[in-house]
Amino acid sequence: MSSLVRLEPGQTFARDFEVLRPLAEGGMGAVYVARQRSTGHERALKIMHPQLVADPAFRAKFEQEACVGARIDSDHVVQVVAAGVDEPTSTPWIAMELLRGESLEAWVKRRSPVAPDAVKELFEQLRHGMAAAHARSIVHRDLKPENIFIAESRSPKVPFTLKVLDFGIARIVRENQTVATVTTAIGSPLWMAPEQASAGAHIRAATDVWALGLIAFYVFTGKSYWLRANDAGGVNLQALLVEVMVDPIAPPSARASALGCPPMLPSGFDGWFARCVARDPEQRFREAGGCLDELLKLLTLQRTVMMEAVPQPPPRTGPQPEPQPQRTVAMTMPFTSLSPQPPPQLPPQPPPPARSSMADMAVPGVLGVLLLIAGGVYFARSRPTEAQSSADAGVEVAQAGAAFVPSGDPPPSDPGAYLGEPRVPIYRTPSRPDPRGGRFSLAEATAGLSGSGPLRAIIEVTSHGEFQCTLFEREAPNTVANFVGLARGIRDFWDPVHGRWTRTPFYANTIFHRVIPNFMIQGGDFLRSGSGGVGYEIADENVAPHDRAGLLCMANHGPNTNGGQFFITQGPKAHLDGSYSIFGECRPTSLVNEIASVRRDRSDRPAVPVIIRRITITR
Repeated sequence: MSSLVRLEPGQTFARDFEVLRPLAEGGMGAVYVARQRSTGHERALKIMHPQLVADPAFRAKFEQEACVGARIDSDHVVQVVAAGVDEPTSTPWIAMELLRGESLEAWVKRRSPVAPDAVKELFEQLRHGMAAAHARSIVHRDLKPENIFIAESRSPKVPFTLKVLDFGIARIVRENQTVATVTTAIGSPLWMAPEQASAGAHIRAATDVWALGLIAFYVFTGKSYWLRANDAGGVNLQALLVEVMVDPIAPPSARASALGCPPMLPSGFDGWFARCVARDPEQRFREAGGCLDELLKLLTLQRTVMMEAVPQPPPRTGPQPEPQPQRTVAMTMPFTSLSPQPPPQLPPQPPPPARSSMADMAVPGVLGVLLLIAGGVYFARSRPTEAQSSADAGVEVAQAGAAFVPSGDPPPSDPGAYLGEPRVPIYRTPSRPDPRGGRFSLAEATAGLSGSGPLRAIIEVTSHGEFQCTLFEREAPNTVANFVGLARGIRDFWDPVHGRWTRTPFYANTIFHRVIPNFMIQGGDFLRSGSGGVGYEIADENVAPHDRAGLLCMANHGPNTNGGQFFITQGPKAHLDGSYSIFGECRPTSLVNEIASVRRDRSDRPAVPVIIRRITITR
């Protein structure tokens, strides 16, 4: 049995491609970046196992099906520029446009829950690609988050460009059982419709509709719909198969609640989802256009209701720079109108950092294979690496000279993907009192920490580095206890997404949402807007002089209104003295300067998210 051909940089392949570098490798084969000599363009060159075309009948089918995407009239289907079989090596290959970005799977993992505007944009683009395919009677057969790619946009008017990958490939592999046993990449049982497990079943556009329903649930919740796919100990394939094929299909709202997901599903989603995942294909939406049109109606209705219902935001908290002539600051919130802050009697007060309680919700990257063997169904599951997922996609994941490493931050042109977008339209005060009655001691906050040295906080900032902060536990014990408890996930706070008091690392994946050169940087708001809170307030402590750079201070909106937001000074700021609790000192101050100097908008919000990945407490 022939093995997969290995290509070297500088090598000529299929007469027209100069191999530049390897990109990734997966079950279907390998992907290289290559220059197409006839056009001068760089391409994603995907080569596959020779067994795929060992049978002459399959060789002809490969060349036909590999280019099926070229018949789809949509900018949201990856462009296949050429395909064929390299005669010297009998290797089938496909040359595609080279994309830079990440798979939908990775995109959702880094943004969950995804901002409403980004969700709507995503499904509008997905509708365009899939409706165009179904209009030509082309069925994908293997739709899943790994086969949907979020590429960098070339237009300032569009935050990203969605591309559907690998049209035609699933059909080729499925019909060649020998190759299927080699590649183990026919599709994943997490996304495949029940009829795909039956030999000779009629595959139609409604087969893709099943996957679209499950993908929509994943986009809204960050998790697979199937319970077995979310088992901490790994997936029991037999149990998963029973769940997909036999068990009652619960309403997605109930399933999301059972999985601990925030209530992000739009009103009416349960009924829409039921029409996607009916086990009888005749009971589903007939094709993607009608299916996603109905979903987009739900999203439009949800946005309208939210615009009518959202109250005015509370005051933004935080320190304000010294008065500057003719300087005004306006705050924008999704679903609200732009309105300037009321004229202050004291210097204008910009918004402080708050907190983000939810770490990225990860979903297992499950790659399954569905094989028909002696009338039975066999699933092979693996957890592909980033490289393997990219190999099956045939696209480039790029970051500043590193072809294999996905970007840690969303592209600056993607406002919907901006981690600064609020997770809910506005912070709402708790409907139930603080379970701790406002009391949380330093002893409780530090319980279980090893060592006896000074209390420290390590603030990890994606793409910039980390702060090493010494906490002033003697000078500001209550403030330090609050900060440490929130950072460690042991101090209760009000979660407006779930509408409950909860404990989870409060600052994980928040942002520095407000940075002002020669003043300070603020970060940590759960809403990522500057108006979020924790559901309680603590008194001021240690209102010492703000006499140097690197001081770690609580942000407030008046005396004794501290909570979760904090800021770090860039230098001496005497006008802040007596107003803000100083509870630590961070180094290096050069990192404060770096973050304060990033490109920002008129509200002093970084154009590219400055993400606080986590805060770790040590001694």
